[in-house]
Amino acid sequence: MHPSVSIIVPVYGVEKYLDRCVESLVKQTLTDIEIILVDDGSPDNCPRMCDDWAHRDSRIKVIHKSNAGQGFARNSGIEIATGEYIAFVDSDDYMEPDTYATLYSEAINNGYDAVFNGYAYHNPDGSVVNKAISDRTYCGPDAIKQYISDLLIDDDIVVSVCMGIYRSQIINKHSISFLSERRLYSEDLLFNLDFVHSVSSIRCLPKAFYHYCFNGQSFSITIDNNKINSCFNLYAHIIKKLETFNMSNLNQIAMIYLLNQMVVILKNIMLANSSLSEKRLATNIIFDFNDWKQIYTLLKHVDNIPMLKQILLWCIRYKMFWPTLLFFKTYYGLIK
Repeated sequence: MHPSVSIIVPVYGVEKYLDRCVESLVKQTLTDIEIILVDDGSPDNCPRMCDDWAHRDSRIKVIHKSNAGQGFARNSGIEIATGEYIAFVDSDDYMEPDTYATLYSEAINNGYDAVFNGYAYHNPDGSVVNKAISDRTYCGPDAIKQYISDLLIDDDIVVSVCMGIYRSQIINKHSISFLSERRLYSEDLLFNLDFVHSVSSIRCLPKAFYHYCFNGQSFSITIDNNKINSCFNLYAHIIKKLETFNMSNLNQIAMIYLLNQMVVILKNIMLANSSLSEKRLATNIIFDFNDWKQIYTLLKHVDNIPMLKQILLWCIRYKMFWPTLLFFKTYYGLIK
């Protein structure tokens, strides 16, 4: 008998949080699960802690491997997973006890290929914000295309693979795996695009089952030029993948997604505790991206893009640093 759900947990440098995470999994009300802890060459006590948990609970499997990043660690877990559905959990987070009982019951009783859920974000100050997603069901080819659009541009749709369960048969049949997060801005998004390309039904449940926890590292905003380039790499991958979906508005969808990500990245640049020259350098990397002219032409008259983002797009297209800086200093907190 195969377990109902295989839960894959990449582990690296989280000895302070690992027990909390694994304990939330072994105490799931759905007991027919397997838990795969992938030690990604962690330099602390995590390898020993993983083995200790495996000795305490026969449902736990442990993989020890050299460090290659979270995406490849998840791939190692997928290779040995035997459950009907696969779930992913980050090792510094934790789950509600009834998470997988609820998601699996919803999936198996209705034949859904994936069931997604909301999450609770634990802020550095200890406050908790529930991020409930909209209660939706997507069935049939046209609905799945709508989900793809929502996934890229709707804030109510969660991109992280940790927020749900996936039918393992589809993952295995189509050899779906993760690319490296060290090269791409969001390997989770590409995994989801590959997955939904082959499904017929998806369910979204509003409840915040997943607890996404700030892990105590510095909360100061810093400039990361590699993240800018990885975002443009992701955009290129999205364009390529969307070509297989036969969607008339695929370019527009991808461009809106890129613009939304640039809002986040530029906000961090402009509000970072960095020198003006560092901000200029990072902003110029964005300005110099070759596709902005085409993006501006296609998006400047799109009705569903807020005016503030239209203004930002204009600033980017014409490489206007000072108006961009003023934009964020003035409207920070008013835009997403």
